[in-house]
Amino acid sequence: MPNWTGNRLFVTGPRQDVERFRQQAAGEGAYKVTKKRKNKDEYEQGCLSFERFVPMMKKIARLSDNAAITLVERAWGCKWDAEGPVLVTHKPRLLRYEFGTPWSPPVRWLRRVSRMYPQLAFRMRYGGSEFRGVAEYVNGKGKDQEWYHFEV
Repeated sequence: MPNWTGNRLFVTGPRQDVERFRQQAAGEGAYKVTKKRKNKDEYEQGCLSFERFVPMMKKIARLSDNAAITLVERAWGCKWDAEGPVLVTHKPRLLRYEFGTPWSPPVRWLRRVSRMYPQLAFRMRYGGSEFRGVAEYVNGKGKDQEWYHFEV
């Protein structure tokens, strides 16, 4: 059983580019509002998959489990796709996603996606049981800062 990392991804930029990112993240026809609150943002589940941006399933289909996991970790920075993704904020120039990943944040995936959408700014806050961090990327350039805390 993994130690889960909680992730909050903020995507900002021009309206049409934000919408294009949201559509690719959700997959064709996948946009479904699951809850709408008065004067608040919409919620969407099943709205984000790393596979839709950096496909790995065809590449790993014939590999051993260890080789497949290694290849996915190199591409995404984590072992599996986003778990339980929710689009918490959907505004014309801002998206906010919340999702889990096993053991580590998808920082490598974020860097790759920022190169695919150079006009967008990506900021991800993440944390696990003993670490916290922030990753910020625009056009593949940026930084990732982690802080560790260990109980003694």
